[in-house]
Amino acid sequence: MAPEISIVIVHWNTPEMLNDCLKSIFDNETLLKFEIVVVDNHSKQDISAVIEKYPTNKIQVIKLYKNIGFGPACNMGVEKSKGEYLLFVGPDVLIIRQNTIYNTLEKLKTIPNAGAFSCQLLNRDGTAQRHSFNFPRADKIIGEWWFDATNRIPYIFHKRQRRPLLMLQKVDMVIAHWLMVSRYAFLKAGMFPQNAFMFGDDIELNKALIDVGYANYVYYGEQSIHIGRQSTKFAYKDNLHYIVQNSVCKFAFRHYGVFGGCLSIAIFILEAIYNIIMTPIYVKKDRKKFIFENWRVIWHYLAYQWRPGYIDKMAGVTKL
Repeated sequence: MAPEISIVIVHWNTPEMLNDCLKSIFDNETLLKFEIVVVDNHSKQDISAVIEKYPTNKIQVIKLYKNIGFGPACNMGVEKSKGEYLLFVGPDVLIIRQNTIYNTLEKLKTIPNAGAFSCQLLNRDGTAQRHSFNFPRADKIIGEWWFDATNRIPYIFHKRQRRPLLMLQKVDMVIAHWLMVSRYAFLKAGMFPQNAFMFGDDIELNKALIDVGYANYVYYGEQSIHIGRQSTKFAYKDNLHYIVQNSVCKFAFRHYGVFGGCLSIAIFILEAIYNIIMTPIYVKKDRKKFIFENWRVIWHYLAYQWRPGYIDKMAGVTKL
């Protein structure tokens, strides 16, 4: 019997986490008709011992002999899959409730225009993790800046905390740590781009889904744990911040033009300057770290961003 959903996991050098992820799926998804496609993105660590623990009729492995990036690896997994629906999850995701994927899929089916769809993600300690974002358009950056600034006012913060949480929230984009989508919508949107890298994959796919008539959602009725940055922390260390910003810059210029892109970057810089000025008021601990992080934003957008190819060279991006 053909699976209803194909779970695509791109793996790179985290076999222990991959095992935990697979175990959580097999232990908790008792109602779901699924297959798992693991795309091993040229890992140095062998995963055959991990894969052997699970039913061979439920899981297949695609072993790549060079790291082609997250998006292209996902596309390759989709090409080898059979499900009507797709779920992209990182190997650092844990299913912690019975039938989380099944229940989220059933919810997705009730929404005619659902594009990218995610359950709520939690940190390992159970606190909520942010995994939906606005596109880096000037008005939305200002809106987020205003929200964050006013959220530091106790009266406004507590008032917002008392608002009932919507179980289904429309968003610009969800991160591909946990992204469910129908195969039809995914193909209609053109799949993941072949020439994006590190966050650029996610943002371009979400934008493409909206452009072809879908809407992206977070469903708070189900939850999973996302540990986060387990493979990238070894490869990129302190450079990850720059790589993500580089993807944001490219997206802004590609979709909003030179004026829109420059305006978005100018607002990012102004926000970072504002944060540094307000450090004595806003930050009680680790002030030096907070200032440094905001200075990195300014330095990157004023200097590194205008050096063609610097970020790609620093990140070791494979040219496709």
